[in-house]
Amino acid sequence: MMRESSVDKYNERTASSVIEKLWDVKLFECAKGYRCDWQIMRKGKHLAFGEYKCSRKPIKSKGDNYWLDFGKILWLESAVLSTGKPVFLFIEFDEGIFYYEINVASPRLETG
Repeated sequence: MMRESSVDKYNERTASSVIEKLWDVKLFECAKGYRCDWQIMRKGKHLAFGEYKCSRKPIKSKGDNYWLDFGKILWLESAVLSTGKPVFLFIEFDEGIFYYEINVASPRLETG
């Protein structure tokens, strides 16, 4: 597992502030052993997990796909299936922060 740099943590914390305001939630950093970044809560209730990625390139330059570590994908899917709570994959591009929801109804990310 790759360690996050201070720049990565800064980007993550900046994005979490934006998401908290837009979604009216609190994001709490998960412990290092977790394979995701945040626990998403509202009024003391656990709503979901969140994973943040930052791409300092325009969306069009990334093509049709965004690559994730396979171990990360397995952890995210396992979290959904074992807790019944969704996982939100947040990706920040030059154009803004976008998200993809992984939930119990469709726990699989496409892999290729």
